[in-house]
Amino acid sequence: RGKMLLPSTPPESPDHPFVDLLSEAEREGAYYRATTLEAPHLTEDMLAEAIADAGGVDSIDWKREGLGQIIVDPQRMVCPEWTESESVIVAAHERPPHFAPFVVGDLGYEDLTCFAFGFYDFAQDLDIIEAELVLHRTRSDEITNRVIETSQNLWGRAADYHYIDAPPITRADLSREGIQWLLPRKDEKAASVNVFRKRVREQRIRINPECATIISQCKYGRRD
Repeated sequence: RGKMLLPSTPPESPDHPFVDLLSEAEREGAYYRATTLEAPHLTEDMLAEAIADAGGVDSIDWKREGLGQIIVDPQRMVCPEWTESESVIVAAHERPPHFAPFVVGDLGYEDLTCFAFGFYDFAQDLDIIEAELVLHRTRSDEITNRVIETSQNLWGRAADYHYIDAPPITRADLSREGIQWLLPRKDEKAASVNVFRKRVREQRIRINPECATIISQCKYGRRD
């Protein structure tokens, strides 16, 4: 029951295993970040010297070594627009009087099975993610029961729409548990990713700060 501390500055390559460990720590609420600017023993002259040695405030070395930022190659990021928009997107959103809730899931039995619970705010043209459900190595009946339980706790009822990225036989199996699962459109993946990136750039998405897994995927998701 002890604690293990793994102190490090971010690696030069975002493909380093430490980035995956950091992402996991964020999801588990076990991540702490401290920057050189917050060091109480450093004077202004010492900070200025450290920044100059690193190449200036806009240098990659300073951002990585001094500010603890993970610098990801924009050409490999799924959503390079996320970095500039995160401070606006990651925020709670007041629920309107009328809305049609949805649940969207990505099935991964052995890997992460993740569900997003949200709705579309017509008045403000915003896609809202209010909650997430992350499961590991679960059965189909457990998955559906947890989704129903989360929806009840969140909205007091089941969602109007349920989508899951899973083969037909799996969706049929899940649907026997009381929810009709639909397949999300996947005919134009590139177009769908483009729409998502535009929504991020326009800051037309709001994600509850408690949705650590979804936020982590948006922040660190890289093309293979």
